[in-house]
Amino acid sequence: MEAFYMTCAGVCTVALAVAVVYLVQTLIEVKQTAQQARKTAQAVEQLALHLDENVKAVGGVTQKLAEFSEGLTTGWVRAAQMAAGFVTGLRDRWAESREERETEREEKERAER
Repeated sequence: MEAFYMTCAGVCTVALAVAVVYLVQTLIEVKQTAQQARKTAQAVEQLALHLDENVKAVGGVTQKLAEFSEGLTTGWVRAAQMAAGFVTGLRDRWAESREERETEREEKERAER
């Protein structure tokens, strides 16, 4: 009977040793995972700071563009836009009349043949 108790005690000791080894390995992996999470959090923080700087820079640019566009709708720039529209309209109308004359000339030439 003593041999049975010794065998049970030996099996329990081995099981306890295996459990301790498993626990130590698990704790080591948890520590490594925590370190990885810390590094990832630091990297995300750096990216967030960089993004914040970029957003501030873009915000300044968009404000300047808004001021510039407001300037376009007032004063001499508006007059220049109107003049450019007028010139573009005349050019388009002249091009249409030229195309019509060419079309008429071609039709007359075809009719003569």
